[in-house]
Amino acid sequence: LNNGEPQDLTLPHGKLLRIDPRGRSGANGRYGVPPANPFTARPGALGEIYAYGMRDPHRFSWDRAWPHRLRLGHIGEHAVEGVYEVRAGDNLGWSEREGAFVYDKSAADPCERLRPLPEDDARYGYVYPVAAYDHDPPANWNCRSDVGRAIVGGFAYRGQLAPALRGMYLYGDLVDGRLFYSETGAMRRGSQRLAATYSLMLFDRAGQRVTMRSLAGDTRVDMRLGQDAQGELYLLSKANGKIWKITGSRAFAACDTTGTTLTRLTAERNWAPVTPAKWRFPSGRVTLAEAGVARPGPRRPYEYAVLTAGPPLGSVRIDADVRLDTPVEISNRDVVIVFGHRSDTRFSYVHLSSDNTIYPHNGIFVVDDADRLRIDHQWDGRTGAEPAVVDAAWHSVRVVHCADSGEIAVYVDGSRHPLMTAVDRRAGTGRVGFGSFDNVGSLRALTVSGKPPVVDGSPSATGGKPPSVR
Repeated sequence: LNNGEPQDLTLPHGKLLRIDPRGRSGANGRYGVPPANPFTARPGALGEIYAYGMRDPHRFSWDRAWPHRLRLGHIGEHAVEGVYEVRAGDNLGWSEREGAFVYDKSAADPCERLRPLPEDDARYGYVYPVAAYDHDPPANWNCRSDVGRAIVGGFAYRGQLAPALRGMYLYGDLVDGRLFYSETGAMRRGSQRLAATYSLMLFDRAGQRVTMRSLAGDTRVDMRLGQDAQGELYLLSKANGKIWKITGSRAFAACDTTGTTLTRLTAERNWAPVTPAKWRFPSGRVTLAEAGVARPGPRRPYEYAVLTAGPPLGSVRIDADVRLDTPVEISNRDVVIVFGHRSDTRFSYVHLSSDNTIYPHNGIFVVDDADRLRIDHQWDGRTGAEPAVVDAAWHSVRVVHCADSGEIAVYVDGSRHPLMTAVDRRAGTGRVGFGSFDNVGSLRALTVSGKPPVVDGSPSATGGKPPSVR
């Protein structure tokens, strides 16, 4: 409804209604209007209205946990897919607002229809989302957006089968079937900060990763979520009419990386750079001081240094602080963390960048005697995960690689939710490194822990310097 009807309390359009199915006070005498509804005493208003100002409310649910909050998925017109915590009398703002933006219906360019809120916005009393994500606008709009198509509201999980999901509100994109979650504790009405939206992976009983599209056998899933009396969750696809039950949860890339732990690694003697003259090793830091240049062979980071201390590692966890030393005015600043390094043309790396809209940036990649290949789940062909670093500050980074499963997870700034994930069994045993393509940056506080490969029942004694990277 791209008109004023959702704001008109004399009409049912664009509203959430509440009735008493056992009552008789409704217009046709076959239902009742609860006297506590917020507009029963307003002349001309429909007494059935519980909340209003909605474009396309798509599924709501009550939280089973006290205080039993009502959360609703709301499909946007332009770009905003929102989750709202709805209370009696709320006005979600449509068609004057889309999400926490002014919706300007008069703008000739559809891409210019979302505008900042006015300074006196509080006087209107609109309610804004507690979580939200972007959707793709129609192709003929040529607006830049990402993530999904249309939200489907879900449930706050309070069941027993998937303990890692307790306290999470699960919802999704009904078109492509991606499943999301937000922490209910971070979904706060009136907050200037939205609760973060995270993606959930799906696995079958055999432990193989699947998607709702693969389960539905269609690119349009038409996904819905359901809940049983025990609070367990179900996924439905209208594409094929099947229902799946969520029967458990597990942490991604949760392998054992204990065995060998390496610390105090920033001394120059512990590193083998591609071009030693470009590197500096001030106290406690490893610094790529001069940008690298492209080299013959497969496309890969131009300049990096390999850590030579300790043995090569299979499953590994890398913890470090990184800083992008290229000026912030340059949009494609980056550094890389290398793992599984076997030679100059066979290794994997995490690209930490301030840009997530072009293929080579802000993702997980593998170089296997061929041009680097992007493998992170977050890349959709146009955008990837949120930029890892956008300023000149130090940022903590953790990279976990599980050799057996091939699972790779990247965490930034202490988040317990990975920024990037991938699965690739080519990323085998090897060494760790740090570098960039054509930028400069620094590393400090490096700790590496992992499992050396096992040969003939005992850890391999392979150590020393890796094959030359020059």
